[in-house]
Amino acid sequence: MFKKSTIKDRVLGNDFLKDVLSIGGGKLISQIISMFSIPILSRIFDPSVFGDQQIVVSAATIILSFVNLGLGSSIMAAEDENEAKELFVTSTVIMTAITALIISGIYFFNATDAILNVSKGNGYELLILAAYIVFFNLSTNLSILANRFGKNRLLLVNPIVNSVCNLAIAVPLGLLGFGYEGVMLASIVGLAIAVIQMGVRLRPIPATYSRLILVGNFKKYVNYIKFQSAAGLLGTASQQMPTQVLSRMFDNSTLVGNYSMCVNLVNYPISLIGNPISTAYFRKASTLYRQNGGLFDDVSDFSYSIVKRLLMLTTIPVCIYIWLGTPLVKFVLGDAWELAGEISVILIYPYVLGFCATCITYCRVSIGKQKVNLLISVIKVIITAGGFAFAAIAKFEFVQTVSVYAITLAIGHILDMGASFYIMKKNYIKYVKCVAISSTVCVSILIIQLISQ
Repeated sequence: MFKKSTIKDRVLGNDFLKDVLSIGGGKLISQIISMFSIPILSRIFDPSVFGDQQIVVSAATIILSFVNLGLGSSIMAAEDENEAKELFVTSTVIMTAITALIISGIYFFNATDAILNVSKGNGYELLILAAYIVFFNLSTNLSILANRFGKNRLLLVNPIVNSVCNLAIAVPLGLLGFGYEGVMLASIVGLAIAVIQMGVRLRPIPATYSRLILVGNFKKYVNYIKFQSAAGLLGTASQQMPTQVLSRMFDNSTLVGNYSMCVNLVNYPISLIGNPISTAYFRKASTLYRQNGGLFDDVSDFSYSIVKRLLMLTTIPVCIYIWLGTPLVKFVLGDAWELAGEISVILIYPYVLGFCATCITYCRVSIGKQKVNLLISVIKVIITAGGFAFAAIAKFEFVQTVSVYAITLAIGHILDMGASFYIMKKNYIKYVKCVAISSTVCVSILIIQLISQ
């Protein structure tokens, strides 16, 4: 007789779903902890603290995008576990050297205030910046190494440990009167504990390592250095441009703090589901490409199925949030964060597109098209910078400026995903139709909501 399959059977029989659930389970618990911590932290720290913290994190994120020259991503492409460990060490050595040079340069040229435009400096900004860069990079590369080794259980536990440490440290520091440095210190300690845990479990140092191995890694993975690092820098510059530009256009940490909180809220789907899917996707897409002799068809079908399902699943929830987002955020976080609710309604759909783009972000890396990544990153930077330039010339207020950014962000994500399907020469038209339907529905609801206010 035909045996009817259950949802459990389907999941257990699908390696990709098992990977997503294994990796995403830890993210789910981690994000639940973070969600419960936001109402607590938003009442302990005022918006200006989150604004200063976001300025430091933004500067760190830009530096992080190029300090290892793109070699972190090459760990997944390693031929075996030993080479993966060698690439981890090479990446770490390069990261440490470049970070030391950057921090020293900022100090000797007395450029701290220009780069870290915080409202309440304490003289330790550079130390905080350096520590965050080092531990975040180590944590990221160790996570890639764990993914390369298929250590899903480690990827499950790690984000939980990080979130618990963040909350446990940030709350008492806030009660003791610490400002943004308390939030940053909590993040750094959480990352350090995660690094120690993964380091002990993975043993990432190879049995032998020398200068010849470092040079060999450079030569073999030169495309990652030439194209992926540049693409990463430009892509990160595009993402972090809002924080840097808004902090200088309006010179108001409270406004930047509200933007930062808004980003945290709308970014939850990416952190909760998008990143685990992206991690599992990288493994699956790379395998499909190798197994099919360098043909794109299976990778394209797999990528389109993910984007289509995500857009179908998120359209109705996005429309509901557009109507209810502002009072919901105000109720959960308190009256001081009403502005965060207002701009979250504007940014929610562009971030959903970003969520979809994140899920297949390693598409072009998995098929060896890093050059296209660089081109798309340049285009996104130009679009974003053009939007802010227009807002500055027009002398827009804060919310209007964020609205312009929302439009440029959506266009960038649509072009980013579209480029992948275009170069694979399959599913491009289907993708355009799918995005057009989703965008029309969500933008129409947003316009109606704004007119009705």
